[in-house]
Amino acid sequence: MTHFLSRSGAGLFARAPLFFIRLLVTSAIAAGTLGFSAQAGSSNVQGPKAGFGGVPSTPSCRSLPLAVGNVDTAVDDANLNDLKLALNDLEAAFATEDSKLFHNLAHPSIHQTLSKSKLIFESVFPTYGLVKPKITRASLYELTFPVTTKTVEVECSGGRARGVVGPERQYMVQHTAFSKNEQMRITTIFAPIPKAVRELNKAKYGIGIVMFHTQAWSHEQKTPVGLIEEARKWNRLKSPVVAWMFAEAAKRILDSNPYFAPRETSEALLLADELKTQLPQVEKVNGALRGSESSWNFLGFTMVYQGYGVEPGFYFRMKEGEVLNQSLDKCRQHVALVLPQVKELRDRFHGVECLPFSPAENISAAPAGGTMFVPWAELK
Repeated sequence: MTHFLSRSGAGLFARAPLFFIRLLVTSAIAAGTLGFSAQAGSSNVQGPKAGFGGVPSTPSCRSLPLAVGNVDTAVDDANLNDLKLALNDLEAAFATEDSKLFHNLAHPSIHQTLSKSKLIFESVFPTYGLVKPKITRASLYELTFPVTTKTVEVECSGGRARGVVGPERQYMVQHTAFSKNEQMRITTIFAPIPKAVRELNKAKYGIGIVMFHTQAWSHEQKTPVGLIEEARKWNRLKSPVVAWMFAEAAKRILDSNPYFAPRETSEALLLADELKTQLPQVEKVNGALRGSESSWNFLGFTMVYQGYGVEPGFYFRMKEGEVLNQSLDKCRQHVALVLPQVKELRDRFHGVECLPFSPAENISAAPAGGTMFVPWAELK
């Protein structure tokens, strides 16, 4: 979930992840957007050219020590010292749920309000099960970009980074936090505050937060790497449908951050796409349904997040005038009719999420009428 939001561009980050959320349950998994933009080319956000060796002609990424220790570039000393202090404040704000301390770290030019900062602690963090989390630094990068009105990607040691539009120099830090047994990943981008803007706004440091993004980083206590390994295991066991569910889970985690794509992202995308070709074809499934009492059309497979982990989902198209709360038995009936085509799902999962769409609905969003989880015990 992104809280200080700037524009997105093309490239590896261009895919918007597709999440299906049960309407009665707030998802702690899906990454969304919340907040406002640092405007492209804003002179208030853009870092000063002086002291940075001029405008960079090409983007660059430099790994910094997690402790922001001694770095052999004298012109960076002031920014890096402020970065060290700001990171300490950021981590203290999380640990103590101090929204004011967090608010004071926002870059003046994004016009963050205290009430919006409070929402992060009162609404967003609880959604992820984060209560006074102790966060651990996972990576820290210094990014430099040419002056442009478009977002730019740059290769870093751990993957591809994308900054916000405007600042020529940015600092991206990723933290790991734990919610019960699951990992969360928090990405924060700082940018320099011009001296005049800092004095006018009485900013505490010479840098400020211009982007803040929260996302899940594991399911069933498996990080994306673990989910990819799980997918490969089930593929070796000749269960491509089960394998695809885990590859898709890894893909969605890795693909849900518009600002950083870890190196595993490409592997997960390729694996999920490869396994998807081995799923039963929609036409074949519907052909089997035509010889039954089916009145719905099967549209395809998906995977959904339950509170405890990954489960399979089936898309259906209902008849005109039907609604889910009047068709619960039909959900069970149609899940049971499709299941023989993918019976290996019983070997790993607990049931199937039924996602029925009305004739006019687009399946790129959750069904307006809601969804229904059908456990194996309810199937004849």
